[in-house]
Amino acid sequence: MAMLQRMPAPQFEHIVGVFWSGGDPDIIDGLTKAGCEIVCLDKHRGIDMGFQRRLNRLVKTRSFDVMHAWLMSSGLWGRLAEMMTRRRVPTVVSFRSSEVHTWPGGVGLDRFLDRYADVYICNSLRVRDVWAERLKSDGSDMIVIDNGVDCQKFRPGDQTAMRTALGIDADALVICAVGSMKPAKNWPMFLEVASKVTTGNPKAVFLGIGGGPMLDEMRNRLNELGDADGRIRLLGDRTDVADILRASDLLLSTSVVEGMSNAILEGMASGLPVVATRISGSEELVRHDQTGYLCQSRNLDDAVDRVEAILTDPTLALQMSRAARQVAQEAYSFEQMADGHAKAYCRAIAARQGK
Repeated sequence: MAMLQRMPAPQFEHIVGVFWSGGDPDIIDGLTKAGCEIVCLDKHRGIDMGFQRRLNRLVKTRSFDVMHAWLMSSGLWGRLAEMMTRRRVPTVVSFRSSEVHTWPGGVGLDRFLDRYADVYICNSLRVRDVWAERLKSDGSDMIVIDNGVDCQKFRPGDQTAMRTALGIDADALVICAVGSMKPAKNWPMFLEVASKVTTGNPKAVFLGIGGGPMLDEMRNRLNELGDADGRIRLLGDRTDVADILRASDLLLSTSVVEGMSNAILEGMASGLPVVATRISGSEELVRHDQTGYLCQSRNLDDAVDRVEAILTDPTLALQMSRAARQVAQEAYSFEQMADGHAKAYCRAIAARQGK
């Protein structure tokens, strides 16, 4: 949404086909404010040929200059629509995770539909490499555009109000993690790190933000680990993430799979040192020894040591805080992201004209 709001209005008009009418109202509101026309395609779970027919009809009846299929599933349906309608619309496909379809025939279908894409946008080098290998591509039609972050919304500031609201002491050392409660985020490791660090540091407080299918399971796991003084908290979904990040001292990411983590970007913009697992996307964001530390994926002791190194060295923490904020402002603006997408659209049009 923020990227669409920054696209040059006289040059681009956006029509957004959303899968579900009951989607996130904040997203729908944001798209409306960005001046987008919204078309609901009412997709059901799994293979939905009614949805495909509605998408085909949209492609047939509207004179699109570019079709942008956002995310892996949309990339599949969008390329199928181009094949079925024979409209040959310049097509851009965005891949934002190194996770791929695992169902039988998925690789073959992706390679077959490759002919219906003109430009692929990936949000990290690792994502690009994964999809280039899957498609047997030399990567010449793939470009990397980093995620952007709103550095006005996510910024350092006063910690008092939110800490008071959460019942956290002013001198506490707050470690925050943000993400959906899914296996890829490795919340069990977050809880293990939190348990070890809080045992050795009486000022440490860990906050986990995010809802999802594993939330109840993780709350049960926390009860098993034990947290008598309530210094490890799983807050569920929150609408005040920016305020909670401002009230924090460090961001922890224990993910095993990422594209390019928005949570890390938001933490950096908020002036937080970051400790993250050394995985795709995250290792491109976190500048080791400068804006935080990278630790080995699934290595509990490494993560604990990195967190404790920052918590016990206020000078280091301040240096990393300032560096993280500076990198977010200089390298990951939404304006840069919007400009990259505008160029990708023009490249897709030129590529199709050359075919």
